[in-house]
Amino acid sequence: MLEQAVNSHLMSDVAAGSILSGGVDSRRCSGVDDKKSVVLPLNFSVGYAEDEYSELPYARVVSKHLNSIHHEVLVGQQEFFDSCRT
Repeated sequence: MLEQAVNSHLMSDVAAGSILSGGVDSRRCSGVDDKKSVVLPLNFSVGYAEDEYSELPYARVVSKHLNSIHHEVLVGQQEFFDSCRT
């Protein structure tokens, strides 16, 4: 069912990508299964500039395993709180 759900969102004229945190849920949606029947070629991760709170290292490992193109955005503590005010 997961594979069907991901496939249904891949019908597009533009490249598809996924949000990848490195956790189980986003890994499964980015790679669906170990047979790589569905692998999204692009993934995007948002992490914190403070290493102890960032999941970017996990996202990098998953992206490398999937052989996908990985994009990262770093957000600092002040940027995070500033974005909550708007």
